[in-house]
Amino acid sequence: MPRVPPPTDRLRFRRYVESDVEFVRELFDDAYAERFYPEMGTTEQASRWITWNLSSYREYGFGLWVVENRETDAPVGDCGLTMQPVGDELLPEVGYHLIERERGRGFAVEAARACVRFALDVLGFTSVCSIVDPDNTASIQVAASVHDVHETFTNGAGNTRLLFTTSTGVDPRRTDGRVDSSAGETSAVGTDEGS
Repeated sequence: MPRVPPPTDRLRFRRYVESDVEFVRELFDDAYAERFYPEMGTTEQASRWITWNLSSYREYGFGLWVVENRETDAPVGDCGLTMQPVGDELLPEVGYHLIERERGRGFAVEAARACVRFALDVLGFTSVCSIVDPDNTASIQVAASVHDVHETFTNGAGNTRLLFTTSTGVDPRRTDGRVDSSAGETSAVGTDEGS
């Protein structure tokens, strides 16, 4: 059985399959999503999104996963881990996208927290990040709720991005930047309050 994060109270994860094309089109089919993913409006681009994730599963053992509502069995979005360049490093990034009608219910935060825990506790990464366009206020709110450290960096394309990170020993449910004492880490992690 392929590894995916364990279910949360309201959500479960599954791998993408090629027949998810219409779901992917719906995922990016609103004005807000189109601001940040303008290329996703075609069946061809939706198919490429799925192929990219299937390739990531083969190469890394993970990617973005379809997130389903456990009560209704309906897909609400996707969330998962992809390897992204940050400076000279390749880091696992938690990404998340929700269908417009499912936004505002806390699903993105719930799914992203599960993926952070999965990356640190199951896959053994020592750090996981989220990279956010500074104009994407909805994603900033999610990342700030999930991660503990926030900084600005310039990506390989020369664009300014916000980098949110959580490292081993930091509980992603906390927003105060304190280290989870049960994890055995002694280093402190700071927060960028008011960002």
